[in-house]
Amino acid sequence: RVPCTSFGEYAEAFHERFAEAVRRRMRSAYPVAVSVSGGLDSSAIFCQAEALRRGAGGCPAVLGFSYVGPEGSTSDERAYLEEIERAYDVTIARMDLAALVGMTPDARLQAWHGEVPLVDYLWPLTHHLQAAAGAAGARRLLSGHWGDQVLHSTAYFADLLRAGAWRTAARHAKALGDWFLPGEARHLRRPAV
Repeated sequence: RVPCTSFGEYAEAFHERFAEAVRRRMRSAYPVAVSVSGGLDSSAIFCQAEALRRGAGGCPAVLGFSYVGPEGSTSDERAYLEEIERAYDVTIARMDLAALVGMTPDARLQAWHGEVPLVDYLWPLTHHLQAAAGAAGARRLLSGHWGDQVLHSTAYFADLLRAGAWRTAARHAKALGDWFLPGEARHLRRPAV
């Protein structure tokens, strides 16, 4: 726990720890690959890694790999990938998501490669991404997978309600609609209610 007195202090403390976590994972004599979906967590990892590489080194190259959903769908994050490419003057390799999603094979192999023993229905995609990164010379793959589950939780609503902060809880529940599609926002509000 980090004792901070303001949101700004918490943000700075998070940034310091986040940068250090990425820096530690970039120690390599080989290129480091990053799985970049275009979402906030993986994009932040890629951008932090590239900024660190340009500043203090740590690895010879940061390679971005992304799986993209159908154009125009809610999973189409190409615009964000293009913005990263423009900002850092890099190219992020893309793989077609639809061709790689299906039944969940190789549960034992998944558990071996993961940091936690979870079976992921996106394993064929992850495995393909690992193979592409390896073929490009990378021996390490950074990922923002499961970052949403770690950094975004509505479990804190219980703390707000228990403390009697009803208005704050209501404001936060309403704000979910600013960040998520209507169905997703309803799904996130349900456990709080």
